[in-house]
Amino acid sequence: MTSPRSLLLGTLLFAVACGAAPPIDVSLELPRVLLEWPGTVVRPRYSFDAQWIAFSSDREGTLDLYIVSTTDESVHRLTGPPFDETRPAWSPDGKALVYQTNQDGNAGLWTIHIESGETRRLTDPAHMYSTPDWSPRGDLITYVSQAAGSWDVWVIQPDGAGARQVTTHAGSEYQPKFSPDGARITFYPTWHGWTDIATVGVSGGDVTEVLRSEFEDYRPAWSPDGNWIAFASDRTESGGLWVVPAEGGEPVLVADPEVGADYPDWRPDGKALIYVEDSYESRLVVTSRRGGDRTPVGEPVANAVDRNPDWSPDGGTLAFETNRFGNEGNVVLRDVTRGTETRLSAGRVNDGTPRFAIDGERLVYVTSGGDQTHAQLMVHDLGSGGSKRWTDLSNVAFPSFCGPEAIVFGWAEIAYVEQFELWRVEEGGSAHRVGAHVIERGGLDCPRSGDWVVASLHQTRGGGDDLPRLARISLTTGDVQVLTRGAVPHLHPRLSPDGSEVLFVAESEGGVGAYVVSAEGGSSRSIVAATEHVAVADWAGPDSVVYTSVERIGRARLASTRDLR
Repeated sequence: MTSPRSLLLGTLLFAVACGAAPPIDVSLELPRVLLEWPGTVVRPRYSFDAQWIAFSSDREGTLDLYIVSTTDESVHRLTGPPFDETRPAWSPDGKALVYQTNQDGNAGLWTIHIESGETRRLTDPAHMYSTPDWSPRGDLITYVSQAAGSWDVWVIQPDGAGARQVTTHAGSEYQPKFSPDGARITFYPTWHGWTDIATVGVSGGDVTEVLRSEFEDYRPAWSPDGNWIAFASDRTESGGLWVVPAEGGEPVLVADPEVGADYPDWRPDGKALIYVEDSYESRLVVTSRRGGDRTPVGEPVANAVDRNPDWSPDGGTLAFETNRFGNEGNVVLRDVTRGTETRLSAGRVNDGTPRFAIDGERLVYVTSGGDQTHAQLMVHDLGSGGSKRWTDLSNVAFPSFCGPEAIVFGWAEIAYVEQFELWRVEEGGSAHRVGAHVIERGGLDCPRSGDWVVASLHQTRGGGDDLPRLARISLTTGDVQVLTRGAVPHLHPRLSPDGSEVLFVAESEGGVGAYVVSAEGGSSRSIVAATEHVAVADWAGPDSVVYTSVERIGRARLASTRDLR
């Protein structure tokens, strides 16, 4: 019995500039589940308009063709038993696929019309054929065949006429793919005892050896602008994904998951690569060029924990809590541009959970210690440098500005508990309780309107267990709208700058990750992988987050992940 496989999309940015080719940004997006089913997922290919991905899976026992929508994630099966169909490639108009099948006994090439399901033999069943690719011009299909003895690159017209051999070298060539202009074909040959990367003109003879080494480089795929070729390789221990300038040069590693990366294919806009991670399960992953660079914010400090980050509205300052100075916690303000840091308080006072006001001119935080025995609510004026207490209540937690002058927070009758009541206070006014809700230490957040909060709210499920879910709570009526559901707690909600999405953390297999859900509720998507062991995350702008990630040695660091969506 096969193990369940997951079909995932995923975004980790870095920029590279090699040789004469223009700089390229390629990112590794952390996986988002598209669908789960038994069986393998192999050889994914984008349609030319990027609206569909074709792939093969053995879900029904044989390798069959499927297509999945990149917009609504609907899945359609095109073929079924008893034959195997694999290695699909799209026609430029998106109406047909060319694929490899064993329907004639030998490996042969057929085409299938997407809407009608009509299939047609393309090649002579007397020989073997493999790895077809459709020219962007629509006039030719390339493939490899043993018709002339060894595996060579050939081309044929889509109606099955005009088959012509392109390469004639001693040795074999595999997996040809057209360049974006249809003038050249990339493939991987075995001419020198290893698999390398090469290109050839469609008319033949004009060969360029892009890479020649003692590594196994294979499955090349041309970038849509024609400047780069992505390929899989054994250059790393697990087998990674690389890119190299199409005219030759130094290859650059773009993905190196522990389980290996294979079958790369570019999204037609050139902003993403799709590939398969494969271990005991196959995962279809997208790396987005808009995706984020996981870079540390400042240098990690040995045996220190930086946590509870909050970004100022203008993006210029990062506030966070740290134990670098011997206390349980102190609030630090980091100037992102200059790289300088300012400690908000000194001495034995413990401060934590800082949050900026909407105007960015004030900071609310919780303080305890010194002459204050329990957690107090404090507001710091960034202009004057002064701080003052906003309520007489003690045992407060995770405050957040809610509108221009109000602050919402959690309150408990006794200290050192994990569950709180929801309270609200305005400057100079008395604090009052909002509804009769029990919220989790996981925090809360407000939109700019200040008329509701999103919080980790306890909900009772079938067995009577209390697990925090994300919910919207009206500050006027106390009404609740549950945003997420699941079998694990959803904690530390943070609203995006426009208030349309909620960032939160939750346990998953392998650790704790960061996720995003619409502020209206619905399905969530992964932003930071569970293997990062995320403690708290916050938005660092409309398309990026900053989060606390606990490393294996027990040290925590702040990392910025840019342009994740």
